[in-house]
Amino acid sequence: MSAVEMLDKIVVAIADGGGRGHAFVNACRKSPHTKKILAFKGGDGWRTGPDDGLVECFADIDAGNVHAIIAEAQKQNVNLIIAGQEIFLVNGGADVAGYNGIEVMGCSGDAARLEASKVWAKTFFEKYRIPTADFEIAQSPRQAYAIVDYWFLIREVESLVLKADGLAEGKGVIIAHSRAEAHAAISEIMIDGTIKKTYPYAGNSLIVEEFIDGREMSATYFTDGIDLTPMLVGVDHKRRFDEDGRVPKDQNRMTGGMGLYAPDPRYSPGIREQVKKIARQIIEGMKNEHCPFRGILYLGLMICNGVVYVLEVNVRFGAPEAQGILALFDSDFVELAWATATGQLGKYKTRWKKGKVSVTVTLVSGPYPAPITAEAKGFEIFGLEEAAKIEGISVLHAGTKLKDDVFVNNGGRVIDIVAVAGTFKEAIALANRAAMMIHWQHYDYRKDIGKRVLLYAD
Repeated sequence: MSAVEMLDKIVVAIADGGGRGHAFVNACRKSPHTKKILAFKGGDGWRTGPDDGLVECFADIDAGNVHAIIAEAQKQNVNLIIAGQEIFLVNGGADVAGYNGIEVMGCSGDAARLEASKVWAKTFFEKYRIPTADFEIAQSPRQAYAIVDYWFLIREVESLVLKADGLAEGKGVIIAHSRAEAHAAISEIMIDGTIKKTYPYAGNSLIVEEFIDGREMSATYFTDGIDLTPMLVGVDHKRRFDEDGRVPKDQNRMTGGMGLYAPDPRYSPGIREQVKKIARQIIEGMKNEHCPFRGILYLGLMICNGVVYVLEVNVRFGAPEAQGILALFDSDFVELAWATATGQLGKYKTRWKKGKVSVTVTLVSGPYPAPITAEAKGFEIFGLEEAAKIEGISVLHAGTKLKDDVFVNNGGRVIDIVAVAGTFKEAIALANRAAMMIHWQHYDYRKDIGKRVLLYAD
C-alpha cells in the first residue's frame, strides 16, 4: 500500500465548539504533521495550559460562520479544515473552502441535505431502496394530525416516531406511544413547543414514521467518494435518564447523546456486511444525484430480527461517538483526514488499540435537553484536574467557559469523560469514578452508561 501524499507540516482548522471538537484537537495533537490547530469556535479547555501555542480558539466565530472561518483560514495559511458540526457543511463551508484552495474533510452543501433535511433523506432512501422505516411527510400541523390519526386509528400501530425535518442538534425526534402523545409531539415540533421555539426552521415539515423496535447502534465511515474506511462501531445512549423504568418513556426525552460504549461486541459479520452495503448504496446514490459524497458518513441504525434499517444519516462524526471511538484510534488522524479530503483513502490503513474498549459518560446541566438559560449557566466546575489524573481517563470540554480563572458550565452537554481500559467492566468503573469527582450546581449524568454491554462482554 502506497503512503498518503501530503505536506510534512500543515495548519489544521476545526469547525466545532463541543466535545467532538476537543476530541479532534486531541487526535490532531498526536500527529507529527500538525503545525498548528485553529478551532472555530473551540473551547477554553481545549488547550493544555496558558502557554500552549499549538491551539488557537476563536470564541467569536462559531462553526456556522463560514465566511469568517474561511477569511481567518486564508490569513493563517490553513491547509486543511476538519468539519465537526454539521452547520459548517450545511452552510456551504466545504464549497467555499474548496473555491479558495483549502482542503476540507467534509461534504458539499448539496450532499449535506442527507442530514439537513430528513424529508430529503427519507425520499432518497426510498428511491435507492435503502432499508428504512415506513413513513409519510406532513407539510403542516393539520396534515400531521390527519396522518397520525390514520396510523393509530386505521393502521392500529402501537407507536410512532415524529421527526422535525431540519437541523435540531439531535433533539428533534419524539417517540409517541399513543395518539394523544403524537398530537402533543406535533405541537412541540411544529406549533409552539420548545423544539419549535429553539429550532424554528426545523419543524416546518414533519416525518411521521413507523416505530421499529430493536437494537440501536451507529456506524461511521470516512469516504473520499470512492473508498470507504470504517471506524469502530459504538452504541450511543440517547435517552436523558437511566433506562431503568423509574422515568416513564414518554418523559425520558431523546437527546444529542448521554454516553457511549465502543466497540460493539454484538457487531457480527452478517450485520457488518449489511451496513457496508448500505454505506455503498448511499455513496453510489449520491453520485447519481450529482452531489458526490466526500467526508464522514454517520449511519444511525436499528437492527430488528437480524435486519438493519437506517434511522438517520449524519454528515459528520456523531457525539459522543467521536469522543469514545477516537480514544481507541491508533493511527495518524491528520493523515486520515487529509486522505479523505484529497481522494487518497485507498492508500490509508487504520490501526486500533489492541485489547482496549472505551466508555464515555456525558455530564450535563440539569435542565438538558431543554434550552439552558442564563440562570443555569456560570456555575464553577470542581474536580476536573483530579479526574484527569486518573490513568485511562480523558476529560473533554463540551460546554465550558473559563471565567475568573475557573471553569464554569456554559451549555447543555458540558463534560465528556472517556475511559479506556482492557474490559468494559473496568472502563465503566473508571468512567463513573471520574464522574463522581466532577460536579457543579445542578449537574447530572446517567449512571447506567455501558451496563447493558456486560450481558455480552466482560
